[in-house]
Amino acid sequence: MPNKKYLAGYRFEKKTVEYLNKIFGKIPYIKWHIVESRGSKGMADLMCGVYNTLTGERFWFGVQCKKGYISKPQMKRDARRAMREKGMMLYHATQDIQKQFVMTPSLTDFMEVNFTMPTSVEGTSE
Repeated sequence: MPNKKYLAGYRFEKKTVEYLNKIFGKIPYIKWHIVESRGSKGMADLMCGVYNTLTGERFWFGVQCKKGYISKPQMKRDARRAMREKGMMLYHATQDIQKQFVMTPSLTDFMEVNFTMPTSVEGTSE
């Protein structure tokens, strides 16, 4: 039987996947795929691929899930290392003091900026 910390981490990773599915599911022209790497010792526990069907843009990023506390400086070091060594954007999924889910940096801000509906979509008239 797995230990309690492993099970807590497993549940938190599943919660993170649910959060990502909820975010991506709000945008009808986005397709996505999430690869889970449970108990990984690598840079990311989850790898996410996102595709904008209107513009053809693709984006891959990693998510490090940590139910406990990660300091902001450690998050920045991890993100810089992931970009330097793997060329990927790295997000951190954690919980705040009230046990609320937190994604750092903000994934919703990134989605709004990079995956919004283009102003002129082919086949539409203005």
